[in-house]
Amino acid sequence: MLAGKSVLARAMTSSRSISHVTVIGGGLMGSGITQVAAQTGHHVTLVDLDEGVLAASTTRISSSLSRVARKRYHDDKEAANRFIETTMSAISTTTSAGEAVKNTDLVIELIVENMAVKHKLFKRTGSNSTTECYLH
Repeated sequence: MLAGKSVLARAMTSSRSISHVTVIGGGLMGSGITQVAAQTGHHVTLVDLDEGVLAASTTRISSSLSRVARKRYHDDKEAANRFIETTMSAISTTTSAGEAVKNTDLVIELIVENMAVKHKLFKRTGSNSTTECYLH
């Protein structure tokens, strides 16, 4: 885990900006990270093998954004809707991790805690990503 932290630390302190984030794993953590990254102005691709998980993740993010918008924009329904639409438009979904990482700056992996599966994923995504991409 220490190595992962150093990669993430380098990514966050790099002079190169991160504009596109790929999140692999559409569970609760993946949804949350996707939402926060999109809210902070990043284009985000959320990846999961299961279309149903991606649909549930998108619904979860939209619901969460509605709660955030109500708190942030109280009586300004127009601003709240704009916030939700802008954030949701920054998110795309796919079932292809290999394709998703081709033009991304940062990959965040949140899949099942099985090292063999993780190694297989990193091998596949590492060969498809750019040399400038951070894999975490």
